Amino acid sequence: MWKQLERAEYHQDRALALNPNDDRIVCQMGDLVTYLGRPEDGERLVREAMRRNPYHLPSYWLSLARALFDQGRFEAAAGALRRVPTPTAQDLLYNAVALARLGRTEQARAVARQLHEFKGAPSLADLTTALPYRRTEDLEDVTAALRLAGLEL
Repeated sequence: MWKQLERAEYHQDRALALNPNDDRIVCQMGDLVTYLGRPEDGERLVREAMRRNPYHLPSYWLSLARALFDQGRFEAAAGALRRVPTPTAQDLLYNAVALARLGRTEQARAVARQLHEFKGAPSLADLTTALPYRRTEDLEDVTAALRLAGLEL
């Protein structure tokens, strides 16, 4: 999250080598490779983490949704986010952008309103600035979809 992706990759590789069966490490690696511009690998790793621990953390659904969104699989991303029992601000953000990309503008705007009403939520600018995408176009795609959902940074 500090946007030191090369260091993160080194440490994730090391963690995975030390404990390859820890589903949290596998899921974190999925997040990292998605941010590095390899969302297909990210999806594969997150699904592997979910397989290893069927009682995984709810945040794994966001990791999966992010990888699916970055592949352009917006329906699948929205479906993954429907599995989150108590959505966080990041869950709502990705739900709004997936729905916007699907052309479901009214649903996207309803989720956007939820995001605005979310108590203690960071600003949209903070939410998107915190996304450590290596490729500028990946972050631009998220922000463009936010605008489609009626959200401005």
